[in-house]
Amino acid sequence: MSKFVNLRKKWGKKGSFKDKASDELPKCPKELIEYLNNNEVENVEGIFRIPGNNNDIQNIIKLYNKKRVNLNLQNYSIHSIGGALKQWIREMEDPLLTYELYEAWLSAAELEEKEIF
Repeated sequence: MSKFVNLRKKWGKKGSFKDKASDELPKCPKELIEYLNNNEVENVEGIFRIPGNNNDIQNIIKLYNKKRVNLNLQNYSIHSIGGALKQWIREMEDPLLTYELYEAWLSAAELEEKEIF
């Protein structure tokens, strides 16, 4: 069973990528992404490749499930925050690259760089 299941019930369908009421990202991935964007992660090696501390990742998940209002992400390593985000995406019911757009994703992957820009 998903560790984020309690958190996701708030947004309707388990694993929904957007908040159905406001068409925004749910709080958990939104805050994790914002933190990563605001903390110069481009200077950190292997942000999604190097695993974070599993206890920290589970603690971040637990705090979001408890709807902790002011979660201080500075208490965690960049890799643990990235790991929590990866776990949230991994546990989505529908994949990030949706089934409905599967053929379009395949076509996009075949484009040459000159065709994109």
